[in-house]
Amino acid sequence: MSNNWNDPAVEASGTASVTEISHVSWFERVKGALIGALIGLLLIPLAIILLAWNEGRAIHTARSLAEGSRLVISVPVEQVAVANEGKLIHVAGPVRVVAELRDAEFGLRLPGVVKLRRQVEMFQWVEDQRSETQSKFGGGQETVTAYSYAQRWSSTAIDSSRFRDLRGHDNPPMRHRAQEETARSATMGAFILPAGVLQELNAFQPLASDLIPARPGASAIEGGLYLGRSPDAPMIGDMRITWAVVPAAEASVIGQQRGQEVAPFPTQAGNPLLLVANGLVAPSAMIDQAVQDNAIITWLLRLLGTALIYGGAILLLRPLVVLADIVPFLGAVAGLGVGLLALVIALLVAPVTIALAWLWFRPLMAFSLLSAVGLAAFFIMHRFARAPRSA
Repeated sequence: MSNNWNDPAVEASGTASVTEISHVSWFERVKGALIGALIGLLLIPLAIILLAWNEGRAIHTARSLAEGSRLVISVPVEQVAVANEGKLIHVAGPVRVVAELRDAEFGLRLPGVVKLRRQVEMFQWVEDQRSETQSKFGGGQETVTAYSYAQRWSSTAIDSSRFRDLRGHDNPPMRHRAQEETARSATMGAFILPAGVLQELNAFQPLASDLIPARPGASAIEGGLYLGRSPDAPMIGDMRITWAVVPAAEASVIGQQRGQEVAPFPTQAGNPLLLVANGLVAPSAMIDQAVQDNAIITWLLRLLGTALIYGGAILLLRPLVVLADIVPFLGAVAGLGVGLLALVIALLVAPVTIALAWLWFRPLMAFSLLSAVGLAAFFIMHRFARAPRSA
């Protein structure tokens, strides 16, 4: 691969844009496509494993929630009854935190909060790029990439040493970093809520400005401090530090009574059960919400697994596109065909994998899904078989 650079063009804003022209030969593209095919061979089995694992996870979670729905009992928070030891209980009430959370770097000390989060942004140079690739006769490719630079706020440190154009685009080190602290324990009446329970409370609120200590060289902004000359005219290296807290308020917890603590409940279905909600929420509503969350996660992982199979199939078939791309028109046609074939593979393999995972847990649904996939495959093959005769 060869690269060519143009001279930087200075824009009206004073920043520079740079264009890079790279050339890749047909033989280099074939080599890259073969390497990609090997990656595709690994990616497809990994996606199948992910889909199978996800179905088992979803079913175990659903059964654990159903088991919890049958066993859970609501108990008052004023006292811990020995008779409920080891049982799945639901408690709801005000959370009390004795210890204070601190941000020692800024001298911040807050009693009575469950979580303290520091959010950090720095005004930095950002590199943007836009590429256009064109196939050439003979199988080679030419890619024109334009790099431009802008100044923006970012919550992550941007390494300007990796920029294509280093002149005048230096980012200083990020002096402060984001962090989050959680109380080690709290109480709810006579019960103790360990850190694992408190970690699930995420109703963050901006910290009141009157609680933020003054700092030399910093200006007060809503919920935090501005480290720089002027919030209205930011310069490279300026920082915005803001804080958010989860105040100790009413909450609801479902878990195992273990002494005074509320801990994860070991279900017979296999998944430990620990549910936490902000406010006073009935156990049935908490479990219903967990069922909905489980369904959403299941479908997101199904879509991810299907997309990985599609991507793996694209990589596996990519050498055919590169071979045909000696003539750009033929390469475009081959690319369209490979894309459609990869889509068909993904839409067949993913449901079959899901159905096979169900065979152990839900055999009737598995056979129904396999039958539907079989009919779809038969229809596709029948259409392809008839296509030449109808042409």
